[in-house]
Amino acid sequence: MTAPLPRTARTPATNAPRALGALAASLCALQVEPIFAGRAPAMGCELRIDAASRRSLDTRLVRNPSCRGSHLRWTLLRADPALSLRDVLALAAPGRDAQLRCFGTEWVRALRCGDCGHETGFWRTAASLAAATPRCERCAAPLVVVSFDLRSSLPLSSIPAAVQERPLRELGLRLHDALSVEWPDASVHFELSTGPTDPGGPIDTVLIAGLGAVGSALVPLVAYTPGVRCIVLVDFDVYESSNLGGQAITPDAVSVPKVLFQAERLRVLRPDLEVVPIENRVENVPLGLFRNTLVIGCVDSRAARVALTERAFRVARFQLDVAVDGPTLQARVQSFEPNDDAVCLVCPWDAGDFAAVEQTMPCDRGHDARASL
Repeated sequence: MTAPLPRTARTPATNAPRALGALAASLCALQVEPIFAGRAPAMGCELRIDAASRRSLDTRLVRNPSCRGSHLRWTLLRADPALSLRDVLALAAPGRDAQLRCFGTEWVRALRCGDCGHETGFWRTAASLAAATPRCERCAAPLVVVSFDLRSSLPLSSIPAAVQERPLRELGLRLHDALSVEWPDASVHFELSTGPTDPGGPIDTVLIAGLGAVGSALVPLVAYTPGVRCIVLVDFDVYESSNLGGQAITPDAVSVPKVLFQAERLRVLRPDLEVVPIENRVENVPLGLFRNTLVIGCVDSRAARVALTERAFRVARFQLDVAVDGPTLQARVQSFEPNDDAVCLVCPWDAGDFAAVEQTMPCDRGHDARASL
């Protein structure tokens, strides 16, 4: 075994060669195939390749008992969007001091008109505000959220009876959103779904987040993996002309949303494959879409990596995190099998990593290679 690979502190901006993204994608794909064949490779490991020095390092990651990440697994019960909130509460049978939460979003209790000051009861999720801008019934000006009307949870005792009679979809909940009823000593979690109860069968879905240097090279490799029936693509960005040199795309991809270009590519490669493109940030994807999947992160920010890990460890079956560093010509893949006692992606992180969690670190700009890889 060779000596540990160097981890640079700060490097000048350098374009990552397309081959480096292809190398990382290939390392990842070699772990995808055995997972779908029912013989998953060792989890809780990191494989790192230094293409410049031709060295490799295979590391066993260690669970941090003081990890800031959530290792708590959830069981998602199915709830039809046509059910009323009262119906769901009857199924949950909550105890005293129960609270209502919706994973990944907040609740808006009221909206106010910025012009005339008129207040309107809202009682919907904040995510539903992104679809349309509500307007004042008096003067038609846009309504805005006042900070103290935005809540991470709602005490059930504060929700009016008329609101509890509304169908879940009228509360701004989307398909596959996770609705939780929590009280001090227990909780029940529901996924909004019109499908049958999940029997807990074999894994057949891959969710790929990030379709840049690594993700664009990974898409066709995963598409041809035996056993993969569905691929969920997540990215909020569009391809630019500057991406042509380092990403596995063609000129006709320029100015096209990444998920739409890759979805069309998948339909050509495998017409029988179910493809779900989601043009959004990882943080805004409903939790239910991560359930019973292999989650592959090819993202370029710590914030997105934290969000993926938080979702994967609640409901996914496996998680792979892939990254490249152009200046040092390094590629790595980390593998995880989410459960209460398993190591997660943020277990090795220190205070500095969490302090810089909002920093974006694409492979073609100067950055802290240790934190990004």
